[in-house]
Amino acid sequence: MRVRDGQTLILTGVISDFDVAEVSKWPILGDLPFIGQFFRASANNREKRELVIMVTPRIINDTEGGTYGYGYQPSTPASRAFLGGTP
Repeated sequence: MRVRDGQTLILTGVISDFDVAEVSKWPILGDLPFIGQFFRASANNREKRELVIMVTPRIINDTEGGTYGYGYQPSTPASRAFLGGTP
């Protein structure tokens, strides 16, 4: 992919779909053949979610030795020695 500075790129989109059927009833009374329907309740739930990942790159000029990037220099002597620079 090639994008210019400030252009937005959509990497992926994921859609998830959930269907839930829930039945609640009184013990024993909800199981009776004819009158059990009066002691039962049912509910259907449908849920749909979508996840979209978008990236907008920003080009940073590092010619002046910015804080982050190729011109980065650790501030303490211990960290310069740890990273392999001159102490």
